Amino acid sequence: MSSADTSQFQRISGALGGAGGSKKQPKAADSKNSVTLLDMVKSEHRLNSSEVIEHFKKLLIVENRIDTPTDEIQIIFDKILQWKKKAGNLDQQEKMVSKKLKPNEALKIHNMKTISAKL
Repeated sequence: MSSADTSQFQRISGALGGAGGSKKQPKAADSKNSVTLLDMVKSEHRLNSSEVIEHFKKLLIVENRIDTPTDEIQIIFDKILQWKKKAGNLDQQEKMVSKKLKPNEALKIHNMKTISAKL
């Protein structure tokens, strides 16, 4: 890492209470150089309290729809295997999956706010 990368890493990890940072409160002179979690998320990507509550409600609804996650995963896995078998040998399967799953546009997902907008 370059010295700029190291300096930024130390500021961020210090703000998170991780390695390279102290858990002491920053002094007044250090406050302009400190990084908080709010500094790491752009304002347009932040969720307010009502959005967080709505997201948790959606998670509860989804949780109630799913019986046993392993059963659901097995069903999805079986469907994928059947889909891939239609393509032929492994090389043809790989090419088909790459082509079908390649996104048409770049996905920039930062948090639940941008995921909800994409869905």
